[in-house]
Amino acid sequence: MIRSLHPDLNPPDQKPEQFLAFNKAKNAFENGDVETIEQILSNYPPPDILPYLWDPQQVMQRIDQLVELNDDLDSELDKIMKEFPYDKFDLLENEEAVEQLVCNLQKKEQAIQTEIAHKEEELQQLLKDNPPWVI
Repeated sequence: MIRSLHPDLNPPDQKPEQFLAFNKAKNAFENGDVETIEQILSNYPPPDILPYLWDPQQVMQRIDQLVELNDDLDSELDKIMKEFPYDKFDLLENEEAVEQLVCNLQKKEQAIQTEIAHKEEELQQLLKDNPPWVI
């Protein structure tokens, strides 16, 4: 209903009463005024929902589509939950495992820093033995 009355979703030639109905519907929704919403619905039925109200077969088809869509979304969520960082939840619950991981990462960092220092020394020695300004 709101979509069929919303001024941004309808052409500029929208009737003024439709704009007023939109505001009424919005206020009724915010205040839980079901009676006003039903009254507006009777005057401005949403075009994309109307066929479903009359044809139970279409309602069932739409339900089947939504169930399938929901299953697809569940499947996608399952895939995401198996990827980083979601696959680390169990690790975070185990303090000992976290400490071990931190320790391993610190050792790797130290090894990398040592390797960088060795490479810098090698570079300095190469520059000393073969200055770039001497051709």
